[in-house]
Amino acid sequence: MILVRNVFQLKFGQARPAVALWKEGIQIAKRVQPKESPRLLTDIVGTSYTVVLENTYESLADFEQSARTLMANDDWHKWYQKLVPLVESGRREILHDRGIAPPEVSVFGRLDGVVQQPASLLIAHGLIARANQGPGGIPPS
Repeated sequence: MILVRNVFQLKFGQARPAVALWKEGIQIAKRVQPKESPRLLTDIVGTSYTVVLENTYESLADFEQSARTLMANDDWHKWYQKLVPLVESGRREILHDRGIAPPEVSVFGRLDGVVQQPASLLIAHGLIARANQGPGGIPPS
């Protein structure tokens, strides 16, 4: 499995217009290639005004064929010209998905669908010991 991430660094203050525009672009892409299901991601921390369009493919050949098909579409070309003025820079990352999934943990402290305190997450992953825990999995102060 191949993961392709198109990372766009937007001009200051252009996140909302770019996200709205990307939603339109994704609809065009889905009309052209109905089998694809891209994900649109935005920054929470790190470099501000970052938008990532992420998609998976069975192989590099599949990605190349998909790109050729999309780039040949007139609606895509017209749409892309609207996006260009909002973008400062961009890059493409192409990664090989090795199929090893991490535990379901996010920055919001969700583990197996249950919201947990940060200390509980650390204990669940064996990063700290269970001793001296107070109520709610939080070590006493």
